[in-house]
Amino acid sequence: MPNYKLGIGTKDNSRIIEFEGKPHLNILRNLDEFTSELKDERELKQYLFNKGLIDETELRKSVWVKYKHVKVKSLPVIYKDMKKYLEYDYLKNKLMSLSNNLDFLEKLARHYSMGNEKYNTQGLNVHDIRLYLSMVRNNVNYDIDDLKKLLENALNSLFKKAIFREIESDTGEVKEDYRGFRDLALFIYNFERDLNKKQVINIQSSMLESDTKDEEFTSDDSGKWVLSSEGDPDFPPNSEEEAQYLRYLEELENSEEERHYRR
Repeated sequence: MPNYKLGIGTKDNSRIIEFEGKPHLNILRNLDEFTSELKDERELKQYLFNKGLIDETELRKSVWVKYKHVKVKSLPVIYKDMKKYLEYDYLKNKLMSLSNNLDFLEKLARHYSMGNEKYNTQGLNVHDIRLYLSMVRNNVNYDIDDLKKLLENALNSLFKKAIFREIESDTGEVKEDYRGFRDLALFIYNFERDLNKKQVINIQSSMLESDTKDEEFTSDDSGKWVLSSEGDPDFPPNSEEEAQYLRYLEELENSEEERHYRR
């Protein structure tokens, strides 16, 4: 089992941070439990700086989890908002709740088909996920219940084998590959984070577009404010409220010109 340590620098070139007298932090799960009590990288770096573990110049660098597998490699650090994804039931429920998202399923299948040194993709049922995607996207004639069952079995199998979770029948002891569990948690966390960002951007764009279409005022050749014909199909104003608003804009402009003259 490799030792895991924090490193400060770039992903490929980091200085290892040594926690003297805390050998338990060389275990990945323990290291995650430590960092997940902190809000973000900024708070972690401030802690490390206060403890004299990094210097002032390193406050501008990034923190990674480092380990050696043939060569030194890097993992993302777990922070407080990711912590709940490391709970077994929460993670499994998240996986199943995203089963209706075809983009998620495509990325999930691709992630576990990369053939890196960590994952043996045999038995992960990535093929069944791809089969499901193909049948849905190509509108193949299928029984909807059978198709849902195919996907459900594939995701359950992937979840179990990705984290290699086993429970000893005699002792009740839980055995799992924490690295596999952690990787799946980060994959789902990153997908949801990116999805939420896209949704926020789309909402903001829709609001901006709506505001632009609702009321567009421009200045005519005389300098008076009028409703733009492109912004409102009912141009000219078709209500007393709109006429009052135009008069308000004209009065506002006149007062601005008067203040400018006085100066």
